[in-house]
Parts: sequence; structure tokens; C-alpha cells
Amino acid sequence: MSNFLRKFGGWLPILIVFAATLQKSVYLSNFISTGNDQLVASSILYAKKPFNESRIRIAINDKSKETYNSRIKKLARKIDSAGYLMPLLKKIQFIYPFYAVPNETTYAPFQFFITAIFIRDSNSLYTNLFLGRLPSLFFYFSALLLYLYITVKYFDGNNHKISLLLGLLILSYSFENTLFSLQMHSYAIGVFGIFGITALYLLYLNNYLRNIKSSYIIMGVFCALFMLMQYQLILFSFAAVFSILYFSIKEKTPLRVLVKRFVFSGILFLLAFILIFVFFLSKHTAHVADHLIGNNPLLLQYWFPAYKIHGFIDGMTYTVTFCFKNLFEVFRFMIIFLPLNSFGEKLFLIFFLILFIAGIIKIFFSKDVYICQIKVFLFSCSIIWIVFVVSGRIAFTPDRHSLILLPFFAIGIFFGGIKISEHFTIFPNQQKTISYFFILFVFILCVKSSNDFLNKRTEPILAFGVDEANVPENSLIISFDRLLWMFSSTKQVPVYYETSDKSRQGWVNKSLNKTIIPDKIYIIGSNVWDPESFLNLPEEILYENNKLSQLFKNNGYKREIHTFNDVPDEEINPNCLIIRQTKIAVYNRVLN
Repeated sequence: MSNFLRKFGGWLPILIVFAATLQKSVYLSNFISTGNDQLVASSILYAKKPFNESRIRIAINDKSKETYNSRIKKLARKIDSAGYLMPLLKKIQFIYPFYAVPNETTYAPFQFFITAIFIRDSNSLYTNLFLGRLPSLFFYFSALLLYLYITVKYFDGNNHKISLLLGLLILSYSFENTLFSLQMHSYAIGVFGIFGITALYLLYLNNYLRNIKSSYIIMGVFCALFMLMQYQLILFSFAAVFSILYFSIKEKTPLRVLVKRFVFSGILFLLAFILIFVFFLSKHTAHVADHLIGNNPLLLQYWFPAYKIHGFIDGMTYTVTFCFKNLFEVFRFMIIFLPLNSFGEKLFLIFFLILFIAGIIKIFFSKDVYICQIKVFLFSCSIIWIVFVVSGRIAFTPDRHSLILLPFFAIGIFFGGIKISEHFTIFPNQQKTISYFFILFVFILCVKSSNDFLNKRTEPILAFGVDEANVPENSLIISFDRLLWMFSSTKQVPVYYETSDKSRQGWVNKSLNKTIIPDKIYIIGSNVWDPESFLNLPEEILYENNKLSQLFKNNGYKREIHTFNDVPDEEINPNCLIIRQTKIAVYNRVLN
């Protein structure tokens, strides 16, 4: 047991990991949901229903959709014209729930292969919220353990315990990482993926240099497979490959051997990548470009405006200024664990920024073998990231899309603690008691601040008093205009409902019909605020979903309450976080 604990820095780091994970598990079903969060659940539930031929034909023949000319839809139309599409789909229907989320969103599929197992239409809303978020919490927990494993195994973390704990606390209690460890989105898995790539890079680099054939397979395949976790991870997979190439050349590997290795690895990568691109990425590239460029003024300030640059000097000056300015913002909002602009937040921002800069200096000048390997890897990551930012392929935003950079900040802070302790007597071994009291103080501050953060972001249904214990019988909850949940005396019955996409028609659970008319309707979410708005379904949905439309149209409802659940985003990131105010409307059925 002691050897096991030593691999992860001892009992104290392990205790912090379990404490942070346990705290978040308490809020899994209570934490505020969002439209995108529930889109994951609704897509899976929707996919588990029997295929509807007219719905599928509308989806593949809708010319207004950006994905109309995607390879998958072109192939589907050809197969359908030959009369084989529907029989084929019925045979492989069991696969669709695992494919549904990446098909409907730009999220990579890996996490949702797991989520699809947990989400069931027989579960209550709160059960599905809890189970659907378990994968995110699991990858959050695993990322913390991987951080400890890497820093202890390769960078002597056991002998730099204070530095180890500072990086761990930032990872564990960052508001941004906390938020997405409690959502169904696939952002927490990106943090795990970065540590996974780093661990494999360090683990297999020496094997690769020693010409061990299994490492060819690892290098080729993991580039593509990590992309299944989060598409951004392919950039860092390539950085690992370039770093391996650098050390191969440095070790004077013969050109023939080098070409053989990279050709073999490249073929394996392409085989995996082509499948991922055809089934997932190809249909989303246009959507992502439009979303990034768009007309969002908050986003445009983080988009590199190459068209404004004139001349080499002007270009270099603007590029450096742009990258450092946005890097500072990203760093601030990724590590923040106290309310924004509070005295404590500013103080710790300065403290951790000094540590991070010191860490970069430590990495740059170190002669240690493993630190030199991580130095080349981080340099490659930085170059690739900057190239994609400057070329306009990605925006450098201080929001969830940059959460993937948090592991690098934590590693930099770890090395910064080591560097500071080498030159100053802030954390000397002779003053271990003072050092551990400081860590205890930061830990207590993190726990309290995190608890305040979580308590203020309670699921609006629960904040309004609508839970399984006290919800009136025969009530209906419409959550973020994506899911409906019928409360009866026996259980909650989910009913699919979608207003924003004409190619997706709804389905009605057989338990909700003309004989079961809700007496009370709770509407939580974005667009459905007046009694008529949730009646105006697109024609295709009205056609397929006549029972639901008639249920509401033939039975009048009067609004009883219309209120807001305020979520103080300004504590974290006033510009980029997706959770803002949540509207709640309650309607009573007007009896004739």
C-alpha cells in the first residue's frame, strides 16, 4: 500500500483528490444544467427510439442543412435510392445511441460511448442528470491521478511535495474545471487527454528510440484515438510526434530506419483518422468555422484578425501582443478558484503567475533528461497552437475551449514551486511545518470557495422546489426546450421535444397521450416563455407528433409564475461562460 501511495505522492495528495471528487459528486444531479448539457441526454434518448423512415429521409434530403453534402449523407441517399437504407438501419439500430451525440454536436464521441449506457428513458430526470455526468467526473478524477503519477514518476514530485500540491489544488478547484466535471459535455476529458498524451509520450519515447516495434503502433494509433476524446487533442498528439522526431534525429537514428518508423506509424494513423473524419469530423467543419467567425463580438476579440496586419514588423508586433494578452486572460480564467476581482483572486493570480513564469524558466534551462523531453514537447505544443491561432483555425478564448491548456498551467506551477524553492527560502525543508500550514490554508480556501460556487449554481428545477418528492402528480417539466418529463403517481416519463431543428422530429412516449393531460407545466430554459411558443412546432414535428401538439392546443394553460434563477457568472468569467440567467415559467391548466 505504501508503494502504491508513493507513486502518487503519498497519502496527502491522494486525500485531496478524493476530497475534491467527493465534494463534486454531491452536486452531480443538483448542479445547474444547460441546453447543451441536456442535448447530450436528449440525443441519446432520441436515438434509442425506433427509427422513423420519414424522419430519416427528411434528415438526409434537407438541402438547407450544412451537412447535406457530407460524405455520410451522400452515401445514405445512394443506398436509399437502391432500397437498402431502411433494412440496413434496422439491423444496426443498436449502434445509433452511441453515435447520436457526436452526430448532433461537435463533441468527439469517446465519452458518449459510455454515457449512452447510463442514459435510459426509464430513469427519472434527476437520475439521468446524475448518471449522464458520471463519465465527466470519472475523467476529472483520473486526470488528477495522472497529474500526480507524471510529476512523481518523472519529475521527483515526492521530494517537492509543496510544489506538487500547489499544482494539484489548481487542477482540483479551478472553477472552469469544476464546472465541466459536473456537466455531460466532453471538456473534462480533454484535461485527462492532455495528461494521457504526456504520459504516453514520456513512457514510449525511450522505447521508440530503442527501436521497439510496439512503440510504432502506439505512436500511430494514439494520435487518432486521443482525438476521439476531444478533437483538439490531435494538435497535441502531433506535438508529441514532432518531439519524438526531434529526439530521433538528435540520437542520429539512420534515415532509413527513421523513414520506416514514420511511414509505418503514419499508415496506422491514417487508417484510424480516416474513419474518424468520415463518420464524425467531415459533417462539422463548416459549422465550426461559421461558429468561430460568426458575428459574436465577444468571440471576435479573441480571433486573430490577419486582415488588419500590414508588413512584417507590424505583423510580428501584433502577433506577440495578441498571444501574450490572450494567454494572460486564458491563464487567469483557467486557474481562478476565488470570486473574480476579489482581493484574494488578484493576490493568488499574481502568486501563481510568478510560479508559472518561474516554472517556464526552470524547464527552459534544465539539463534533466525528462525535463528536456517535456521542454521539447511543450515547445512543440506552443508552436502548433500559435500556428492554428494565427491562421484563424481556432480562437484563443478564455472559456471552455481553452480548458485543455489547464494541465500545462498546472505543470508550469509545479516546476515554478521547485524553481522558487531553489533560490529562496519560502518552502525550505527546514520549515516544513510552515509550508504545510500554507498548503492547508490554500486547501481550506479552495474547498470553501468551491462550495460557495457550487451552492450558487443549483439546478433551477430544484431551486424552484420541483423535485421528485414534492412535484405535484400529473405535472410536466419542459427542460431547456429539449426534454419533457411527465410526473405521474408511478414514475417520470421522458418525452422527446425539439423546436430548433426541423430535420429532427420528436417522438411521444406512449404513456403521454390524450388520456394523460398535465395539470401543471414547468418550463425551464431558453426560449419557451409564453403559452403559444411551445405549441408552434415545425410542420414536420407537428406531422409526426400530432398527439403532443393536440394535447397542448386542445387544453388551455394559464401562466402562474414567471421568474429568474440568477447565476452570478461574473465570479468566474463575465464574457465566455455559457451559464447565465435561467428563466422559469409555471402554467396551470385552465379547466373548461
